[in-house]
Amino acid sequence: MALQDVFVEAYRSELRSEAGSYRVVRDGTQLGEVPEGLVRAVWLMAGVGLSRHALDRLAANRTPCAFLNESGRMVACLRYPGGPNLEARLGQIEAFGNPELRLAFARRIVETKLSAQRGFLRSLQKQRRVGSLPAALRSLPPTPTLDALRGHEGNAARECFRLLMTATPDPWRAEARTYHPPQDPANSLLSLGYSLATSMVEALLTAEGLDPLLGMLHQPHHGMPALAADLVEPFRGPLAEAWFLRLVRSGQIQPEHFHRTDDGWRMADSDRLRQCVRSFVEAWNAPLTGCRIEGADTAREAMVRFVRSVREAFSARDPSVVMVPESAY
Repeated sequence: MALQDVFVEAYRSELRSEAGSYRVVRDGTQLGEVPEGLVRAVWLMAGVGLSRHALDRLAANRTPCAFLNESGRMVACLRYPGGPNLEARLGQIEAFGNPELRLAFARRIVETKLSAQRGFLRSLQKQRRVGSLPAALRSLPPTPTLDALRGHEGNAARECFRLLMTATPDPWRAEARTYHPPQDPANSLLSLGYSLATSMVEALLTAEGLDPLLGMLHQPHHGMPALAADLVEPFRGPLAEAWFLRLVRSGQIQPEHFHRTDDGWRMADSDRLRQCVRSFVEAWNAPLTGCRIEGADTAREAMVRFVRSVREAFSARDPSVVMVPESAY
């Protein structure tokens, strides 16, 4: 049977280990169960408990377990000494320290983002929700330095956001992408989606023996998981932004469900926040929007295969091994 990724968001629930299985229990009622041997990684939202025996079993099985705050950001993760794939870790360190190789890996990451974003936006074109794609998304010009590459990626990101907002219902439209802190409800909801996707990538990187902090495109600083930030790029559009559009179009979430705080705009109701998280996990277990990765039927499987291709690329010191999403259009 295929390995499973366990995401627990039910408030005041607890992950326990009993008779060879992990079980999620709340107020004496079992909400779910998965055999220990089938679990690849675990994510626990704020407000979810972890029994000591479950912690012992996670450690014995060397299963990564990520702890997320209310904003979906990973605040801690169980990591184990040694770890698998030493050759991949050495290749990652070598690539980071070699300017030419690091630039080649960073270009490949931007290529994956542009390809995935084109597929996602073309799906919106088919719905007649956006116009033609700008030049920054159609191709990646020569970039002799990391700064030049980041400049092109930044321009493409701004164009993507502009097109995303044209497809967004009027009450939700934002003028610009803002974060740390988000300055409006749309940016707050998008930040939640991006944070959840990044946390998922970060735990998978840990499972594959790579260092989430040592990125190629993003510069490590202040403990930021730079490699996770790199590898979430191709999932921003077809996973996080597609989820955002479905959610705001459904009417389940409204701008008035957010309020301004000292840390930007936040969702006022924790139950509604967990409803959003549940819907994101459902999107994670559904196909990507507008693109696909070979051999993967869901966003979760695509993320796993993509991260593994990066591990193999580091082992081979060859960026071309990194899988590039294929557009569905």
